[in-house]
Amino acid sequence: GPVRLGLRPLLAFRDHHGSRHATDPAVVPFAAVAGPPDRLVIDSNPGGPTLDLRAMGPLGQPVDLAWEAAPAWIRDILHEREIERGLDDRDDFFAPGRATLTLFPGEAIDLLVSLGEPPAGTPDELEAAELDRRRGILRPVSTRPAWVRTLHLAADQFLVTRGKSQKTIVAGYPWFTDWGRDSMISLPGLCLATGRLSEAGEILTTFAAHVRNGLLPNHFPDAGDPPEYNTLDASLWFFQAIRQYLDAGGSLDRVRDDLYPAGREIVTRYRSGTEYGIHADVDGLITWDWPNTALTWMDARVGDWAVTPRRGKPVEIQALWHGALIEMSTLAERFDDAGSAESFRAEGVRVRTSFRAAFWNAARGYLYDLIAPDGTPDPAIRPNALFAVSLPYDLLPLADARRIVSRAGRELYVGTGLRSLARGEPDYAPIYIGDRRQRDAAYHQGTAWGWLLGPYLEAMWRTSPDQRAAGTEIERLLAIGARHLMEDGVGSWAEVFDAEPPHAPRGCPAQAWSVAEPLRLLALVAGQPGG
Repeated sequence: GPVRLGLRPLLAFRDHHGSRHATDPAVVPFAAVAGPPDRLVIDSNPGGPTLDLRAMGPLGQPVDLAWEAAPAWIRDILHEREIERGLDDRDDFFAPGRATLTLFPGEAIDLLVSLGEPPAGTPDELEAAELDRRRGILRPVSTRPAWVRTLHLAADQFLVTRGKSQKTIVAGYPWFTDWGRDSMISLPGLCLATGRLSEAGEILTTFAAHVRNGLLPNHFPDAGDPPEYNTLDASLWFFQAIRQYLDAGGSLDRVRDDLYPAGREIVTRYRSGTEYGIHADVDGLITWDWPNTALTWMDARVGDWAVTPRRGKPVEIQALWHGALIEMSTLAERFDDAGSAESFRAEGVRVRTSFRAAFWNAARGYLYDLIAPDGTPDPAIRPNALFAVSLPYDLLPLADARRIVSRAGRELYVGTGLRSLARGEPDYAPIYIGDRRQRDAAYHQGTAWGWLLGPYLEAMWRTSPDQRAAGTEIERLLAIGARHLMEDGVGSWAEVFDAEPPHAPRGCPAQAWSVAEPLRLLALVAGQPGG
């Protein structure tokens, strides 16, 4: 006989960083309005989203929801992950009422739930359209291993539109928005290696339009507020994204009209000085000094405590600065500006000479991670040295570059990523767990990062005497790491991992640059766009 199925929506309508409590003074109980028998519309607090729920049969025919209003709060819903992270771990959910569906033997009913006006079509039609779209994404890699196809599907979720038309990249789900550094690093893998060249150009133009005082935005806040500019390296990664965009066949007109002027502003302000004390020192290297701040990718901060401030001359910043000068020289030459081209080239040579003199640590066969404002070098073994090898500019002698790759492999590589600090170093933190202060204290002090596979494996490839064999080895190592795609956030690569076995995944379960870098590496070793 027939079966009656009761549905009771439990709603929070809150930001993903927050929690919902019935006692919050700003809370207005959500209003549920039953329209036609098959449709229910639930309004959140004023100015918030509207939830639309419809019931349909297989052919799209309406099914009566039999809605009964019975508003009530369901209190103290416990969230285990929030307990682990030291956050508010309880929510109150509002239940506006109950729908009752009657199902007869052999009958199927679909529920179509959307924020705002639902898309046109039956559930079967919508599902078929989405599957067809995904097949289109996978068609170019249909003969590749399953883990490669999974990465291509995962890449798609991070490419979004800001406002009505600006293309951008979400750094990670569920709690990041778009970040300048993450976007520039992720763009080659997410866009160029997947054949989305036009989107790559639009993303670069979006960020170029927001350059201020030579700084690319670090972060576009969740609420649509003005962008934040507290980053030292995002502006320098911009040049690497331009290089790879052009190598993939990108529009030279776009670069000349939109990106090159932004690049000139960046280099000019980094030379002469900009916010946070960022400027070129007398040796041509980039330095900065600002209290209670962290401007590199190791940017964890709790209140006024910058966990890894790295004030002075961080090693990867010099590698990126050198690359920016080389790329600007190349672009100036293409745009018939011979004087600027020679000036940029000469400055790049000077930076390389200063870098080799200042950063090589012969005692450890590695690069110093940092030269402090007072001239003191930091000998900590961190992955940042790898960028001096992975970027395509021969910044170091080959023998030194190979020693760096070898040591990083021994002390930092963990399969799914690289440790941010070697075991045995002061402040090494093996596990990324606890409240915010505990987690941020470990974030860049040992915790392994998935995206760092990119510079490590590219450095391995660039220093190998046999790049074909190195490419095969890189694919093998990526396949080992990609086993993670079937755990935790299934179908995506996590943000970070514990530094010690079993290297549990932590942080965002789906992180843009963790997905992007394996895709970029695959393109690199295959000689394809995006590599």
